[in-house]
Parts: sequence; structure tokens; C-alpha cells
Amino acid sequence: MSKSLNPDIAQELLEYKVQGRNESAAFLAWFLVNFFRVDPDQARDSVCDSINDKGIDGILVDDQTAEIILFQSKYKANNGKTQGDNDLRNFVGASNWFRTPETICSLIASTASEELKSLITRWEVQKRLSEGYMVRLVFLSSLPFDNNAREYINIQTGLEVPLSAWDSETINAGFARFSKPEKIVGTYDFNLPLGGYFVQEISDTIEIIVLPLKAIEVASLQGIEDKSLFARNVRFGLGSTRVNRDIKATILQPEDHRNFLLYHNGITVLCDDFKLLNKALHIENYSVVNGCQSIISFYDMRTKLSEELLVLAKVVKVGPKRSRIAEDITYYNNNQNSISMKDLRSNDRIQTGLQSQFKQYFGDKVFYIIKRGEDVPRSAKLIDNGLAAQLLLSFFCTEPENAHQKYKLFDQNYSQIFHREISAEHIYLAFRIFEVVSDAFKNMDDPLIRDYTLSKFFLIYVIRLVLNEDRVGKRILENPRVPILIHEKQIMQAIRKLTDMLIVEFNYLVSSRKEESGYFDYKSDLKSREEVRKMGLELTKAYKKGLVRHPEESFTAILTEDSKIPSDTFFK
Repeated sequence: MSKSLNPDIAQELLEYKVQGRNESAAFLAWFLVNFFRVDPDQARDSVCDSINDKGIDGILVDDQTAEIILFQSKYKANNGKTQGDNDLRNFVGASNWFRTPETICSLIASTASEELKSLITRWEVQKRLSEGYMVRLVFLSSLPFDNNAREYINIQTGLEVPLSAWDSETINAGFARFSKPEKIVGTYDFNLPLGGYFVQEISDTIEIIVLPLKAIEVASLQGIEDKSLFARNVRFGLGSTRVNRDIKATILQPEDHRNFLLYHNGITVLCDDFKLLNKALHIENYSVVNGCQSIISFYDMRTKLSEELLVLAKVVKVGPKRSRIAEDITYYNNNQNSISMKDLRSNDRIQTGLQSQFKQYFGDKVFYIIKRGEDVPRSAKLIDNGLAAQLLLSFFCTEPENAHQKYKLFDQNYSQIFHREISAEHIYLAFRIFEVVSDAFKNMDDPLIRDYTLSKFFLIYVIRLVLNEDRVGKRILENPRVPILIHEKQIMQAIRKLTDMLIVEFNYLVSSRKEESGYFDYKSDLKSREEVRKMGLELTKAYKKGLVRHPEESFTAILTEDSKIPSDTFFK
């Protein structure tokens, strides 16, 4: 009897299903977020959901592993069915378009869908192929593989273009591991190094020991072959990556074994308890949350390991109960940059000062989050400083096209976003406008644009343009403290009416572009400074043109008419 996809997965897929996106595309977006640890917005950007996509449902470029990863997704009702080899063969055949920069040129010149071509352009696939990036294939199906499919997958092993294949059974197994964290129940004793080790007590229940371990011993841990050792490790994007290849190359050079500590970042092990017993480190009930690829390489090449090959290890005692600290360790160790610039900025004077301002202005009604795991008032409205940075960049810096570049917000763009004129009231105003826009976005006609976060950042940018040319709106932008703290309700009501009018114009703009070219490449246009300025100007002109006939629809007129408050009163 064929094994169906876990019903909990089907429930989670509802979040990714929108009108205009088929189930297979939603399935792929879900897979990218949960198995490849891709940001939800980036996952949507990576999916191609169109007719004549040449069998390519998604593209992801991994600069860490120097890979161009092609995806194909098949989502079908089970009904006792299985996944055969025909779709797999077609997918492998479609990868021929990605063999060389020249074949990419042929693909761009072909009748392939504009969405696929746009995706190839955005990821600069041709350039990366010329730089030596490898192509990897990932196929996923909601059905279990039949014998023909399994045989075909086996013969692909070791070929130039590696194929990773996920069916309902392997996806269910992975989902069980990251949705219900497990560990190896048992003990293991490592030999303590002659050169010493470092032990630090973090709290009454948390303790860490840092030491070099023999790769031979690491390769003997339980749960490597069936991957249960990595139950907490939620990034399953493993394959013949550059990391694996480099590790294996080192293992095959015995004279290089003693240098492995110099080359490798190390592994992280969580355990219920550890003890130092004579010349051994004794661990109980353990799992690995970082170093999965390395340990699998050790296991695969265990006959080639020597006593000289050591790997740096952090072994953390977190206790037998599931705890927040264990989840945080897992989270940060499974992100490509375990300590981000956002984390490093969490204690600087700008962020702590803004948090204090929010406390001063709003008490326990609003809480500005600057680090993970903070204690927050139970009923408070929460504003994460990451979202705040995106909103400030879009609204006050008028650069919504860059809001998706989260890695820059607290790095290159930090002083531009959180400059000395920015205070809590600026963040709160932008946040409240974003809430209004998010609610009003249900009136966007195109479901894919409606579901695309960057389109909301674009609209709050347009609202900023309109307010800047309005008598009262401009004064609010210049000094929002009194207006937003005293007259929030009236201002937000006026913003909602303004937003509804601009959404009508946005809908018209989208439909016009589709009529002109047959395809509106919103994923590219909303990231283009030139296109964002052009569309912003088009929407503001349309709005201002309407004011000639209906001056009562200006922001100032709406605000003063609805509130029955004279305009100057909003600043006293």
C-alpha cells in the first residue's frame, strides 16, 4: 500500500496556496522554506509557475556550495498511486538547457515562458555557469516512488549532474525530524585530547565544553546512516556540495589530516548531560545541530580516517527537557550566518535607545523587539526591528526595491536606515501604515502580487510620495510625534481611505502592463530602482489627476473632514 504525504504537511501547504499558483508550486515553496531554510519571500521568488517552463519549477543559487539547484515539483492526490520514472527522466533531460553558458543563451532565445527567463536572469545563471558553478537537480513528489523510479534514481548516482529525489516517504521522515525534534537515546564516550579542553558553565542548567575530537570516534556515533542523529538539524539541502567535496578531498590526503582543524569550522552537539570521567568525555542522549555534512562525509569515508584527523566540537549540555535555549542553538547553528549583523546590533545604543523610547511613549501596549527570546508584555503589539528596518528603508528612505536584502539592513544600510533623526514615532507610523496596507491588500486583483511582500513595501513607498505632496501629510512626515501619539486613530482612518484609492490605481497599472507585454514581471520590476520610480510616478500622477475633479479626496481633506478637527490641531 502506497504511503500518503503526512496530513499535517497538507495543512501547512494551505499557507502557500493562493489563487493563480498551482498546488505543485505551493508544495515547492513549502519545501524550500522548511527543508532548505530559504526565506519565505526568497522561496516565492525562486518558484517558476507558468506554462512552457521547460520542466523547471524552481531555481535556487547557493553561493556557499557554488551550485545552481534546479527543482521540479509534483503534487498529486495519492489515491493509491505511485510516482513513476517518466517525470524524473524528463526532468533530467530538461537540465541539458543548463549545461553551459551557450545553452542558457539558447534557452533565453527559445519559446520558454517569460517567468522562467526572468528567473534565470535574476539568478545570473549564465554568469555563474561561466564561473564554474555546478548544477544539481532536486525532484520532489507527494507520491511514493515505484520500483521504476527507484531504479532510475539509483543509476543517476555518481553522474555529472547529481539528482536528489524526495518522495512522500522521505519528505514525511524529514518533516517528522524537524517538526518533532528527537535525539539519540543512549551514551557515548569520547577520548579526551592530550592538549586539553575548555569548559564553561553558562547557567545552572547549561554548560559547554569545547575540544578537538577524533573524526574516527565521531563517525561511530549512532544515527548517522538513518540521519536520526541530525533530528534537530533542519537544513536538509545535502548533496554533492562543495563543502562535501572539499572534506572528502582532505580525507583522501593523509598528509593533510593534521591540518583539518585549520580548515573546518567544527560541529555542535547537544546532549542531556555530559561528564568528565578520567580520560573520557561521557555524553548522554545526544543530537548534532551543526556539522551534518562533515559527519556524513566522515561516515562515508570511515575506512580512510586516521588518528590525526581531528574536528573542533562544541558539546552543550541543555538538559533532558525541551528548552528555548536548545531551540535557539539549533536555529542559529542552522543559519548560514549563525551570528548576523542584526544580532550584533541588538545591544548598540541606537537599538536600546529606540526600545526605551517605545517604552516611554507606549508603555506595555507596544514592544520593540531587538533580540530573540526577549520577555514581552503579554498583550503588547510587537514590532520586530528587522521589519522596522525594512519599513524605514521603504517609507522614509524611499528604497522599497532594496527591502528584501535583509543581510544589508543592519550592515551596509544601517546608518542610512537608523540615522539620528529616526525615533520610535517614525517606526510606529511606518508600522501602522504597513498594517493598514496589509489589510487593504485583500483588494488587490492579482493573487500573486497580493501574496508578495515586496509589493506592500512598494505601496507604502507610494503612500509616502503622496503624503509628501500633501499639506498636512508633509508635516506629519517631518514630525510625526504629536500626530501619531495623540491622533493615531484619525490619521490611520485617513490613511486607509488613501490606501484604498491607490490600490485601485495599482490594480489598473498591473492590468495595463499585462495588456502591453503579455507578462508583468513583478518579481524583477519591484526590485528595480528604475521601474519602482517609474511605477511610483505613474500611481501618484493618476492620484493627483483624480484630485483635479475630486479635491475632497486629498489626504488633508479626508483627515479634517472625517475627524472634524482643524488641520493645525494635529500638531499641538
